[in-house]
Amino acid sequence: MSQDDLNTFRELLDEFDTAMLVTRRDAELRSRPMAIADVTPDGRVRFITRDDSGKLAELEDDDAVNVAMQGDATFLSISGHARLTKEEMIIDESWKRKQSPWFAEGRDDPHVIVIEVIPTFAEYWDRSGVGIVRLAIERARAAVADDDRLRTDRLGKHGSVDFHGRPL
Repeated sequence: MSQDDLNTFRELLDEFDTAMLVTRRDAELRSRPMAIADVTPDGRVRFITRDDSGKLAELEDDDAVNVAMQGDATFLSISGHARLTKEEMIIDESWKRKQSPWFAEGRDDPHVIVIEVIPTFAEYWDRSGVGIVRLAIERARAAVADDDRLRTDRLGKHGSVDFHGRPL
């Protein structure tokens, strides 16, 4: 993992307010939109939810998750493991006013719980610097040349971050 890829990943991650949290139940994958509560400097993504939510049973059975994000020209996919916590410090770090409607007692509601996704691998695609004209020209050039390398190499940034073996 290069520091540049990690920095790019963090910069792109900071652009998103919501994500699709994908969990597993038996052989089925389940996705649901979640507001991103917090992102730590080492790339952990935190969501606040209720401890009586059905997704917690899924996470207790299998903590492997994926977090998927899509913007107009930016895409992120994070594979990792979910950790459930009611630690006050983490709730305080992650709490946003927009979560209040779901909790009668605000951040002190006994049902507040944080899902913290600890990344193992992340991949990103950033096409934000690619104009539509350039994109059309590059795709046409790739088709005429029948060269797969031209199809993606010059159409923005693509990278990955392997968190295995990296202390978090």
